Amino acid sequence: MSKPILRELIESEDYLDQLEKLGAQETDERLRGIMWSLTLRAEEWPVVEGFKRLRLAKTDLVRSGGKVKPRLQVWFEIRDSHHVDLLYLDQDDED
Repeated sequence: MSKPILRELIESEDYLDQLEKLGAQETDERLRGIMWSLTLRAEEWPVVEGFKRLRLAKTDLVRSGGKVKPRLQVWFEIRDSHHVDLLYLDQDDED
């Protein structure tokens, strides 16, 4: 059985700025699953309609104990078989 290729995640300045704005510690837990899936199977996330390479990965909106953890969205492109460019990060409070 062949070993899976783990892609390197390249964080853009816009992505890092947004991560800082949203709070790296606050978002870390919710982003962990997305980052893992991007290293292994980035091509399984959908291409954004109207674009050739831009893709969007999302976490789920979580409601627990009267608190809401907004959905996080990671906009990215697959550069090649070894690299994924993380372009932007935002959150969506809506269902």
